[in-house]
Amino acid sequence: MDVHLEVRPEVRSTDRVSVCVRVVPDAAGARVDAVLLVLAEADGRPLGARALLPVPSVLDGPWTLRVELRADQPLPDSALVVGTVWQGAESERLSVPAVAPTTLREFVRGPRDAVPDAAEVTLGPASEAQCARLRDAFPWLDAPVRAGADAAVLEVRDDVPSAEDLAETLDLGADEAAWLRDLLADDEV
Repeated sequence: MDVHLEVRPEVRSTDRVSVCVRVVPDAAGARVDAVLLVLAEADGRPLGARALLPVPSVLDGPWTLRVELRADQPLPDSALVVGTVWQGAESERLSVPAVAPTTLREFVRGPRDAVPDAAEVTLGPASEAQCARLRDAFPWLDAPVRAGADAAVLEVRDDVPSAEDLAETLDLGADEAAWLRDLLADDEV
């Protein structure tokens, strides 16, 4: 075929999808017999009426049309927009999810319906009953904090250990130990 079909959902509501349909010829003068669009289930069953588009029979360049496809029922998450273009006995079929693309802004900000009212967001101290429920659910909240046997205490040392001590203690090579000793001895660091 010397024409190709592009289908891009733009806006989706509960029972309809607005779609941008584009038929692109490989060369000027390409013949197109028909373009059909339908909303369908993932298994191919139609969800509403089919739309036979008024495409010119000869295309000298890309042809674009915006179409609203309506379903007889609320659209399931798995709904597809299925498009077919015919050129003589050949056809090209394309199916895309009936979901409008998410912009970067929408992706970063999240859906608007997920944003609670300011009154719902106001936080205050937990009541005694809420604290009791938390302690019941998470008993470790009441456990005293103790330094375990694994707790380490860092020593503050004014002297710089020798390169040999660093190599032995930290399992370093001679060059690495010498570099570390020079770094520790540097007063500007």
